[in-house]
Amino acid sequence: MAKKVVIGGIASVLVVACVVAACVTLTKHDSDTSSNEVATSTKSVESMCQPTPYKQTCEKTLSAAKNVSDPKDYIKVAFEATVTDIKNAIMNIEPIKKAASDPYTKDALHACEELFDLAVEDLRGSVAKIENFDFSKIKDVVDDLKTWLSAVVAYEETCLDGFTKSEYSATRDEMVKLMNTTRELSINALSMVNSFGEMITETTGLTRKLLSNSDSFVEASNRKLLQISAAKPNAVVSASGGGQYKTIQEAVNAVPKNNPTPFIILIKAGTYKEHIEIEKSKPNVVFIGEGATKTIITGDRGVKNGGGYATWHTCALGVAGEGFVIRDIGLENTAGPEKEQAVALRINADKAIVYNCKIDGFQDTLYAHSFRQFYRDCIITGTIDFMFGDASAVFQNCQIIVRKPGNTQACMVTAQGRTVPTSVGGFVIQNCDIKPEPGFPTTTKAYLGRPWKEFSKTIIMQSNIDAFIDPLGWAPWNTTDFGIHTCFYAEYQNRGPGAALDKRVSTWRGYQRGISGDAINQFTADKFINTESPWLPKGDIPYDAGMMKVKKNKKMAKKLVIGGIASVLVVVCVVAACVTLTKHDSDTSSNGVATSTKSVESMCQPTPYKQTCEKTLSAAKNVSDPKDYIKVAFEATVADIKNALKNTEPIKKAASDPYTKDALLACEELFDLAVEDLRGSVAKIENFDFSKIKDIVDDLKSWLSAVVAYEETCLDGFTKSEYSATRDQMVKLMNTTRELSINALSMVNNFGEMITETTGLTRKLLSDSDSFVEASSRKLVQISASKPNVVVSASGGGQYKTIQEAVNAVPKNNPTPFVILIKAGTYKEHIEIDKNKPNVVFIGEGPTKTIITGDRGVKHDGYATWHTCALGVAGEGFVIKDIGIENTAGPVKEQAVALRINADKAVVHNCKIDGYQDTLYAHSFRQFYRDCTITGTVDFIFGDASAVFQNCKLIVRKPGNAQACMITAQGRTVPTSFGGFVIQNCDIKADPAFTSTTPPIKAYLGRPWKEYSKTIIMQSNIDAFIDPTGWAPWNSTDFGLHTCFYAEYQNRGPGAALGKRVSTWRGYQKGISGDAINKYTAGKFINTQQPWLPKFDIPYDAGMMKV
Repeated sequence: MAKKVVIGGIASVLVVACVVAACVTLTKHDSDTSSNEVATSTKSVESMCQPTPYKQTCEKTLSAAKNVSDPKDYIKVAFEATVTDIKNAIMNIEPIKKAASDPYTKDALHACEELFDLAVEDLRGSVAKIENFDFSKIKDVVDDLKTWLSAVVAYEETCLDGFTKSEYSATRDEMVKLMNTTRELSINALSMVNSFGEMITETTGLTRKLLSNSDSFVEASNRKLLQISAAKPNAVVSASGGGQYKTIQEAVNAVPKNNPTPFIILIKAGTYKEHIEIEKSKPNVVFIGEGATKTIITGDRGVKNGGGYATWHTCALGVAGEGFVIRDIGLENTAGPEKEQAVALRINADKAIVYNCKIDGFQDTLYAHSFRQFYRDCIITGTIDFMFGDASAVFQNCQIIVRKPGNTQACMVTAQGRTVPTSVGGFVIQNCDIKPEPGFPTTTKAYLGRPWKEFSKTIIMQSNIDAFIDPLGWAPWNTTDFGIHTCFYAEYQNRGPGAALDKRVSTWRGYQRGISGDAINQFTADKFINTESPWLPKGDIPYDAGMMKVKKNKKMAKKLVIGGIASVLVVVCVVAACVTLTKHDSDTSSNGVATSTKSVESMCQPTPYKQTCEKTLSAAKNVSDPKDYIKVAFEATVADIKNALKNTEPIKKAASDPYTKDALLACEELFDLAVEDLRGSVAKIENFDFSKIKDIVDDLKSWLSAVVAYEETCLDGFTKSEYSATRDQMVKLMNTTRELSINALSMVNNFGEMITETTGLTRKLLSDSDSFVEASSRKLVQISASKPNVVVSASGGGQYKTIQEAVNAVPKNNPTPFVILIKAGTYKEHIEIDKNKPNVVFIGEGPTKTIITGDRGVKHDGYATWHTCALGVAGEGFVIKDIGIENTAGPVKEQAVALRINADKAVVHNCKIDGYQDTLYAHSFRQFYRDCTITGTVDFIFGDASAVFQNCKLIVRKPGNAQACMITAQGRTVPTSFGGFVIQNCDIKADPAFTSTTPPIKAYLGRPWKEYSKTIIMQSNIDAFIDPTGWAPWNSTDFGLHTCFYAEYQNRGPGAALGKRVSTWRGYQKGISGDAINKYTAGKFINTQQPWLPKFDIPYDAGMMKV
């Protein structure tokens, strides 16, 4: 894997490009020299300089190092020559500066000096970086070379832009002369890089990885940016005190030079009037505010009327450090129209991200100067050219608001500044809302943009354009024809009254009328700023890699988290009511919903318990607002559950044995969780946008499937005949609750189509290429390697001696990873992580060193299966790695769980889970297991989670007397449940004690614990000890044989032969196809494509694996 080469400055990049070209060319053609030496030749130099506009400068540069043979020495000589040249330029600026009589000229010259200083710094630092550079890997940095060189050209142009007005023409002439060689070098380099791509491929046989169309140009190829650490910030700024610093610049100054990892600065609410500069030597700075209207960075510098600043220095915040991220912050320049150019935010940093920020100004609000930049969910306001610069910048889901300008001024949204045709700069505005502020004068002209530089490039696609935009769309620069035939302006799939194209600038050759989908493809985020080899590894910031699924409602949806039994049902019902009645009951107001018998009956049609459904929906008939509708239903459901809790108590008191009491206690936990979730959900619903229901369809299915599993678990405690009377009482008590949740599941499966029909919305489907390809290997996002929050050590040396104590220290509703390091040792505990403790992370020192152990069992101990676990987890986002978990109860105690997980989005990595019967209780929700060893005897992987197991060892142990072994007992109760087990590229084998037993013990892949049991085994190794029939019935009955879903695909090993499998079971999917198996790959089945797995560097494969 090639090491990244970071090269800055003016000539450094040129020299690398030239020397590499020399190396690859001459290594091929001058074969009489040794492989480690390069001898320049006039012919080779002339050939390489052919595509450049300044050939004499190019030939002189390459010929200067003709007396050296090693490529690295060649580079060093050229570096030193360039450094000398730049230092000479710096010295020559000083006399010009001294002769300047006004503050503006002095500041503009100072801005020019910054470029030269950066160049010298980069050149000096680049020598060491080049030392280990592998010339054969040049293809890997072609895009970087283009970006860096485009930035260099932009820097030079910025220097000269300071002297555009006539009163500064003499100074400009001096600067042009002074910068002549430097500018020729960089423009030559850019021309050469564009030619070298093909040249390098031809001379070395290397090709650069290109993104396939399916990677980016598909509708709604929505992805999440990788999540930055949620660890404590490195520094806190508070204007009112309470942080380490009172000003942001002080915090920035504290960032170490050449900082290699994210340095997080939390900026508390307040107004910070500063001119902040993040220098190039301060990479990876992260600004996090407390909201774009609460944390505000403000400035008022301007060019005119007492400002005296060059545009470059007017910004409230200027950023040069690579990898900068800013989120949840407001930035403003309050200079107003009278000071003309007045920047709020300037970014000349590569790979910068701006998320959920409000950037306010008038003229020149946002200076997206150079390099690659990504903006998401921002509000940007201004008057003239208020988005300008030559960055390669993508803006997604932003609100672009045009403000009232000064008298007689027209407004221009963009002024993109590409100077040469080979530059990679350009603006892409995708799925944004372009609109005027309230009160914008109807007589004021407004345009999408104008060509600030000759090769200006702007693409507006899939955006809403309001009627205030002039029908021409685009304006010339100062009424001249400058750039109108050399620019590149395109519009594609826009909407709104200002998006009509029939009157656009028809005489401009630079306007791309009728641009095709194939042509627009190159401007999607993955292609244009190369996020496919992701340089966007920070923040849980969403982005769309390709074309987006455009929604009519432009408000940003807030995530809806709904738990408990009836809360999800009510949401589904109300949403269905809203969308159905909005369409059919058009005589009501747009903000109200009036239920009707016909509508209720229609919605309840697919449910198995129609009477309960109709009663539930009709209960809130006297309210009109959907949110009140929900609240009424919530309160009714809470009252019903509380009544159930009361009625459980007499049953519990009447119970005469410990087992029944414990089973009833397990049942009570469900009711407590339901009440807690219902009470908490009212606030979460407040801002929910019903039109966005499609975004949480999978969540609804997962949550409701978990609810059904919880109810079934309660009743499972009373399956044996001696508990039948108690079971009958519980069935009666839970009747309404169970009907509500099963109804809800049925409705969710039907509402997807219903919502699409009534609102025009569709749910994002992952394309085949996203998951069903060999070796589509991906990495889960890496959590911070910072110190753990707490340390547990059984022998002392940590904050706690027991794990439960550490768990108790986790704050309720903890929003970020709480890392608990568990030192080597054996911890005999019954640990419970409650639902109000999300995002807990357990890290051990190895699965044979850090061991959690228990010995509770159902038999002899009197525990319900639910409570036998050594570790039980309900908190969402749980991660455990490098730990052993065991239950040593043995076969004699029957059901004895080592690990129980009923937490959504749980990850288990490199763990050893040992037990006998019921070892792993993958109870409910979405779960992911990787590189684990799981051992047991009977039903030792069971539950109704949507669980994927990859690269695991499943080891069958010797059972008790007369027992057969079953690996899985999946527990899907209803056909609409989301649950199922997927076992992929695992090793299914027996331990030596099992195989040495005589007579041989029967072993099976699984049996149907519940009627709709679902298990898929694919791409796995199955040893010979598995019975040829593969699967066993439940207790010798035909229960579930024809309603289960069991499939095997591309397995290997002596036990994988399918010839004798259970041929009479209709539930066995004999000969399942690749297309059908596709939906059970990890990317599709547990929906990791919109990643809910943002923790640790745990590997997983999203699709089919290369076995």
